Amino acid sequence: MVYISPKTPMNQREHLDNMLRMRVVDKLDNYLELPLLVGKKKSLPFNDNLNRFSCRINRWSKRLLLYGGREVFIKSILQALSTYALSVFLAPRGTIEEMQSKVRRIWWACKNKDRGWAMLAWNKICYPKGMGGLGFKDFHLFNIALLGR
Repeated sequence: MVYISPKTPMNQREHLDNMLRMRVVDKLDNYLELPLLVGKKKSLPFNDNLNRFSCRINRWSKRLLLYGGREVFIKSILQALSTYALSVFLAPRGTIEEMQSKVRRIWWACKNKDRGWAMLAWNKICYPKGMGGLGFKDFHLFNIALLGR
């Protein structure tokens, strides 16, 4: 499969099709729930991630979880959801802030309220357990580390 711009003349398309013996397409679909081409809107690959984040949070928010349960939920579900997308694309700052905001809101939420009172700076909570933190991932640093491998 070869992607060719829609503005390419038809005779050139047919020539490439015959020469390469591959199917010529105008539009590429998603692969593993991510678009193959990203245009000017860089947050597009992460829209599905944010929707899945919200769905998982809505499913689990009705359950009363203590801090241990919230920690497991954040680490095993929320932070794992976006690993593939973060390993392929550099996430825009707004997307990362929105993901971190949703994780913080889950962590500090009170019983009946959506928001809670933050008792410790979030960057200190993201420290490893050996350094006094909880080992949560900072999405920006995690994104850069995944892109570097």
